[in-house]
Amino acid sequence: MNALRLIAAIVAFVIAYWSLHSIRPLTPGAVTAGNKLEIPYSWDISSHNTPLAVVTPPKPAYLRVSSFNVYQDGRWVREGGSFGPGVLKGNTYTISITPFAVLLYPAFPVPQPYPGTLPKVMGGTENGDTFTFNGFKTQVVAKYTDPFPKELFPQLFVPLSQVAIFKPKHWSTKRVQELAQKLYNDFKGRTLYALLDYMTNWLRHNYKYTLTYTGTPGKDPVDWFLFVSKTGMCMHFASAAAVLLNDMGIKARVVYGFAVSYQRGDFRVFVTPTHLWVEVWVPNVGWIPWDPSPPAALRINAPQAVGGGGGIAPPVTPQKAPTAPGRGGGGGRISVNLRDLVPYLTAFIVILILFFDTIKKWLLSWPVAFRECAERKIGKKGLTLRELAEITGIKELEEVQVEYLKRGKWLRKGFWKALKWCLSKALGR
Repeated sequence: MNALRLIAAIVAFVIAYWSLHSIRPLTPGAVTAGNKLEIPYSWDISSHNTPLAVVTPPKPAYLRVSSFNVYQDGRWVREGGSFGPGVLKGNTYTISITPFAVLLYPAFPVPQPYPGTLPKVMGGTENGDTFTFNGFKTQVVAKYTDPFPKELFPQLFVPLSQVAIFKPKHWSTKRVQELAQKLYNDFKGRTLYALLDYMTNWLRHNYKYTLTYTGTPGKDPVDWFLFVSKTGMCMHFASAAAVLLNDMGIKARVVYGFAVSYQRGDFRVFVTPTHLWVEVWVPNVGWIPWDPSPPAALRINAPQAVGGGGGIAPPVTPQKAPTAPGRGGGGGRISVNLRDLVPYLTAFIVILILFFDTIKKWLLSWPVAFRECAERKIGKKGLTLRELAEITGIKELEEVQVEYLKRGKWLRKGFWKALKWCLSKALGR
């Protein structure tokens, strides 16, 4: 047994070493860690298309995960967060997510809600403007909307003086503050819509969106983007827009979610990289979404907030035939790359090492393993399988015990029920 563990440990080490030295490392556009979201100076995410979520019906093109509302020390920080005033209404969407989506940020995505409406995750737990859910598939009720400027919200046609009512934040450098003041002075007699429309066109026409970039860190990421590199991805476009608005006294925050996708039949598949856009606060209305990034940000293979290798190939049509990175691929097929499986293989081997005795016992004499598990959870020793059958409701245990006494073999009847019982107790259900 010790020899097997040693072999498993050596294999895990070799795989991990090979993974680190032969797989192209992730160079995310922005990394979410806890309540913080980092902004990069260099990136290369031109080939990441790892599946994140599937939605049906396929209407939603933006899935919202979480917001970050404070720009501090060159990064975004999440301090609280809510959807604001609104009513629960909308259509029902079935959303499935992958484990990779949870690893990126532990919250369940919802379709971007229309201003004044609130989404609801069936069986989910709401935490401000995020949802958690103990599973990978559920139904979400939401009134979906595309972030401005794809859809014009009447709530945007309010005088700028009615939304610029907060104290300017002064989060970035002096020249960023001066730029914000100039923009406000130019539009203070006009509407919020006029300002956002101008900023959208100004950012898209004066700043370059690129798949890869190598830069030298500056004093502040927003200042660096606006005045030095003038090159960025969605993270920089959204961050600059939100910081400038807050410097005008207009409350705004960045929103992390999924927006790179393709439609296949009656469902939509979302893939990495993830996306960042903006929500602007309008009194008595709530948060209004706004995406200032160029349209290229939403194309397959465009860099956004974070990425992974391999993935799903975009749909192939007679007019366009984009291809996904990695091996194989075709319209909507999953492209399997051995290197993409390395982290999962390594995790499997580590689990095998740590729980070798337990796994062996469940495979060879599962009733004994189940009795040990049940006794720990119940807090009582010396239980027979017949007593366990009465306590747990797994009646097959009685037949298993009788058969073992007759022939000395354990039947497989009740195995999955017993395993499910132990797992549910371990997870606190």
